Amino acid sequence: MHITDYSTLEEIASVIAHEVKNPLNLIRANINILENEDNNIFHKKNYSMIRNELEKVNDIMVDFISLANPINNSNLDLIYIVDILSEIVNNNCISYYKKVNLSLEAKDKDLCILGDEKSLKTLFNNIIKNALEAINYKGYIDLKVFEDVNENIVITIKDDGPGLDEYAKENICKKFFTTKSSGSGLGIFICNKVAEEHNGSFSLENHPEGGCIAKVILPKYI
Repeated sequence: MHITDYSTLEEIASVIAHEVKNPLNLIRANINILENEDNNIFHKKNYSMIRNELEKVNDIMVDFISLANPINNSNLDLIYIVDILSEIVNNNCISYYKKVNLSLEAKDKDLCILGDEKSLKTLFNNIIKNALEAINYKGYIDLKVFEDVNENIVITIKDDGPGLDEYAKENICKKFFTTKSSGSGLGIFICNKVAEEHNGSFSLENHPEGGCIAKVILPKYI
C-alpha cells in the first residue's frame, strides 16, 4: 500500500501510535520483571531512567492517538466535570504527595456537559501535566470550577511557576511548538482541539499575580 492511499496524515499517526504502544507495553512489563529480580542496587537508577524514557514515548503516543481520533458527536455521554477533575487531582496527589499542593474548588459539583470522557481526561491531564512541569513538581496548582453568566462551565487551572516568556506566549498554541527538550509539541494543540470539539474554548496566559493560568470554557448541559 502506498502512503498516498491514506486519506489523512492523522490516519497515519493513528496507525503508527497503535503499532508502537504494543511493544512499548511489552518492554515496560519486562523492565518491571527484571527490576524485581535484580538485587544490584547500582542498577536501580538505570531501571528508573529506562522507565522514565518509556513514559516519555508513551506520552507522545497518547498525543498522536488523541490527535488522530476526533470525538464522535453521535455517541456523547453526560459528563460531570468535577468528578473527572477530582479523579485527576487525586491521582496526581498520590504521585507527588507532599511536594505539590493540588487543590480543587467547586461550589456546584453537579455541573455537567455532553462530551467524550476520554478526550476530556486527555485535555485536563495535559493542562495539569504542563503545570506540574512548570513548577518543577514543587509548589501549588489551584483548580476552580464555576458557572458563568452565559451558563457555561468555566474551569481555571493556576500554577505558581515562572509563567510564559514572550516567545512562548506568541507560539504556545502552534502545532509542534514546545519549550521542552523532549515531547511531541502537541499537548497544547490537543487542548485547543478537544475544547473546540466540545463547542468550547481553551486559553493559556500569565496571571497578573504570577504563574500561569489555563482556562477551559465548556457549554453546560441544561
